[in-house]
Amino acid sequence: AKMIDFLYSGEGFNLKEYSEIARQKTQLTDYDEIKKALEEVKKNEAHGMDLIPGEKSRTEKLLYAFKMHSEMRRKDIADFIDSEESSVKRKIQILSKFNLIDSGPRGYFKKPKFIKFLRRLARDENTKIKI
Repeated sequence: AKMIDFLYSGEGFNLKEYSEIARQKTQLTDYDEIKKALEEVKKNEAHGMDLIPGEKSRTEKLLYAFKMHSEMRRKDIADFIDSEESSVKRKIQILSKFNLIDSGPRGYFKKPKFIKFLRRLARDENTKIKI
């Protein structure tokens, strides 16, 4: 037990601090802030596009794309949401700002926090975003 305590709390390893940081990265304490930012993006994009009634916005399509795929390249996202890569980049920056996605050699991938966000958003009756 002393050995485990040493490894977990010891100055050299400090696994306790590491596990706390890792836990905080997956917590969804900023749900309302994320939702508000995405609703604002959706509202702003509605002014600049010919949205067919009943059709999902590009923001909703982006969230749906990540709901269905664990990782995607920017070009594939642009094709999926019928947008240009520069527009996708701005939307990706918002998701990245809230630590929902990360990028790697094969494109962007969703983090556990994003999965929690999507699940909560799907249950939220007071949101303007429908995925």
